[in-house]
Amino acid sequence: MKPKITSEAKTRKAILSLAMAKGEDCYVQAIMLLDKYDKLLKNCQNPIERKHIATMGIAELHTLLDCYGDCIVDGKVVIPGEGTKNKVVTDIIDS
Repeated sequence: MKPKITSEAKTRKAILSLAMAKGEDCYVQAIMLLDKYDKLLKNCQNPIERKHIATMGIAELHTLLDCYGDCIVDGKVVIPGEGTKNKVVTDIIDS
């Protein structure tokens, strides 16, 4: 069975909801990160570089939101998880 792919709008909404729950400062930083990587991706035409930029953005958001568990992008672990705690952004997206 293929994994369910969530729309970008729903993903962003979930990320910002989680950031707001962590506080206004985290929310503002999340918006700034999304804007930063939107600008970088907008100005990049190379598909390999675009993938790397997107991965860096995901990793930064994962760290900002204090997520636990592996940060996995395209089936590869970008940031290894911490112990058995499992609070990942995808848990919120699916709810």
